[in-house]
Amino acid sequence: MSRTPLKELALRRPRSLVRLGVFIVLVSWFTALLATAPITLIPVSRLTLPPGVQLQPLGGTVWHGQWRLSLPRAPDMTVQTDFLPSSVFRLQLAWHVQAQTDARTSPTNANPNIGADLAIGFKQLNVRNFQGRMSADSPLIASLTAWPLSGLIDFSGDASLVRTKRGFDLQAARATANWRNAEITTTEPLALGDLVFDAKIAQGQLNATVKPAPNNAGPLLGELNLAGTWPVAKAPAVRGYVQPTARASAALRQQLSLLGRPDASGKITIQGVLPGRY
Repeated sequence: MSRTPLKELALRRPRSLVRLGVFIVLVSWFTALLATAPITLIPVSRLTLPPGVQLQPLGGTVWHGQWRLSLPRAPDMTVQTDFLPSSVFRLQLAWHVQAQTDARTSPTNANPNIGADLAIGFKQLNVRNFQGRMSADSPLIASLTAWPLSGLIDFSGDASLVRTKRGFDLQAARATANWRNAEITTTEPLALGDLVFDAKIAQGQLNATVKPAPNNAGPLLGELNLAGTWPVAKAPAVRGYVQPTARASAALRQQLSLLGRPDASGKITIQGVLPGRY
């Protein structure tokens, strides 16, 4: 009986083990390299951010990192990003993002706190489970309105953005905001009670509704509906009515009378456009 096949088999086994060992080492090295990839590998300079907005990596890895977000006329925010392993099965990598200001920005609130899941595709960015809380008198809100506000705003929603030559454009979104103990200051502070905002963007149209919260025994009744094109190129149309209740202050009644003459039931019809720069 020839022993040649046995010798060849004995030689093949060590070679196979060597190849397997090299393969395991390479996979382990690549996995370790990928797991420890620094956050600086993300090309922040290529991101098209809105004017005045800056995003700076502070440390960590691509999977678990920390950032500094600078906004116009508002305190800087610290952003924590954590990879969601379950997103691998959806074929769209996603990170949980949590943003919070470093310093107290309002005498009445907890600091602005925002969280969301960001799913990144080749040409699309999906924002899921967007939610947060912010004081209405925070600098971030103050930069959006000419009148001082107060109260606490809880908000949630989802959005879908598509990459274009200009950056990421908002394609569709829905959002809800609950403004508790709402107050606006014109000539003096005006209490508005609890308000609910609902907004939706779809197929190039923006629609929103503002009304008192359900079961809210506040100073206002009514509902205002806003409709326009998206992106906003001209003033959106506003339709609806407001009506003061027995809880409305004399100052609030006086301000509402500037919007129009009430009918026999006390309703003031609103029909016009939303003032602003477009």
